Formats: sequence, structure tokens, C-alpha cells
Amino acid sequence: MTPPVPPALPTPWWRQPWARLLRSGALVALALLGSALGIGYLNWQQNQLLDGSQAYRRQYGPWSSFQLEAEALRLARALYAYLDAPDAARLAAASQRLDILVSRLSLLEQ
Repeated sequence: MTPPVPPALPTPWWRQPWARLLRSGALVALALLGSALGIGYLNWQQNQLLDGSQAYRRQYGPWSSFQLEAEALRLARALYAYLDAPDAARLAAASQRLDILVSRLSLLEQ
């Protein structure tokens, strides 16, 4: 006679098919939470930078516009000097003044 077969042990809960779905869902939820936190942090950081640039514009806007006016006058003087006696050095000076004026304009546009 053969010995009786012992009854099968129940499968532990962590090996059940629904437990695998639960673990996968938890991992997806954690990934989404991490992504949301990362995006929230980047949004906060961008808002801080934007507030800083607006504060800069409020504080230094008039000074920047006065500097722009001064650079425009310097460019006009350099152009008049070049027109009086054209040479390479005066053309380079006028070109440099134009570059400075354009860079001041880009500062005011921001």
C-alpha cells in the first residue's frame, strides 16, 4: 500500500497572482509620485527665477535704460568720428559700440 499524500500547503499571500499586480501597481504609483514631485520642484524653481528676474527689472530697469541711452550717445560719437576721418580703428570702435548697444537692448528685453 502507498502512503497517503499529505494535503498541499496553501500558497502564501505574497505568491498569489493578485499580489504581483499589487506590487506592480505600487511601483507604478511610486514612479508617478516621483515624477510629480520632480516636476513640482522644477516648477517652483522656475517661479523663483522668474520672480528674481522681475525684481531685477524693477530695481535696475531705470539704470539699464540710462545705460542704453549713454551707449547710444557713445555710438553716435564713434560714428561721427568715423565719418570725419574713416579708418579701420574708428570703424572697429564704432562696431564695438554697436555690439555694446545691442547687448544692452537684449538686457532690457528680458
